[in-house]
Amino acid sequence: MLNHHNFLYILLIVFLACSKTPHAVKPPAYSLISEVVPDTTPLIFAPDFISLPDRYEFGITISKNGKQIFFGVDPEFDLQTPGVHKVWQTSFINDKWTEPEIFLSHAEFTRNDPMLSNDENRLYFISNQPVEGDMAKDIDLWFVEKEGQEWSDPINLGTPINTEFDEFYSSFTNDGSMYFASNSMSTNTPRNYDIYKAQWEDDHFLEPIALSDSINTQYYEGDVFVAPDESYLIFAAARRGGMGQGNLYISFRSESGEWQEAQNMGALINSENHELCPYVTPDGKYFMYTSNKELYWVSTKIFDRYR
Repeated sequence: MLNHHNFLYILLIVFLACSKTPHAVKPPAYSLISEVVPDTTPLIFAPDFISLPDRYEFGITISKNGKQIFFGVDPEFDLQTPGVHKVWQTSFINDKWTEPEIFLSHAEFTRNDPMLSNDENRLYFISNQPVEGDMAKDIDLWFVEKEGQEWSDPINLGTPINTEFDEFYSSFTNDGSMYFASNSMSTNTPRNYDIYKAQWEDDHFLEPIALSDSINTQYYEGDVFVAPDESYLIFAAARRGGMGQGNLYISFRSESGEWQEAQNMGALINSENHELCPYVTPDGKYFMYTSNKELYWVSTKIFDRYR
């Protein structure tokens, strides 16, 4: 029979043995798509697999389990399948990534800016497809809905989000509310796009509300990504004092719940080229964006320098 001291001794041996046994942490599947994972210096994401030298990739969204990736391709630089914008996808199956293939396309109308909803039951995207007729219209938000293992036909999101003007680039909070960009309130200056939030309530979106002037200006603001907990947002803007055609800006929410003055993310992210389509992986580890027609990623540790 074990006495008290022997019992404690055995417990100590078990504890030490366990403490010396490394616990293997399986990396997220999306990180296995690249040979090198970035730290605080941005790298091209999945070179020669997703980011091709003869193609313009922009916009990306990744499933929470890290095993499915959707991204947009600009046909002007897509030598493989020229035409209108398309959404591509690749999946992690049997411990390897499938060859990327077209997921959403149309012979005449654009499909791009893919973004999964928070519950992943919808994949949102933008299109100039008319609801009726065959003439291209302004840009609207659309979605396809998960039906078992399949996806529905495209569905126009409708009012109160879509208007006779442009709406694009959706991003979602934990409660299902949506941030997006539109020029619906800028009839006299059509390039004055602003960022809006539409609250999700009782299975529908409420009337969108424009963000404050700490975010929106008389210039262009678009391509917004919001953290699911709304602690920060990142967006593309073309403002005076920027570094190129368009830069990425970041804003943090204050303790009182207000968005702080947006900051240009500087030379680490921005350049004389066009930076757009910000996105953060569902695990919060990596920040992704498009620059000079390529997809880049970098550790979200860089956010600390802007706080």
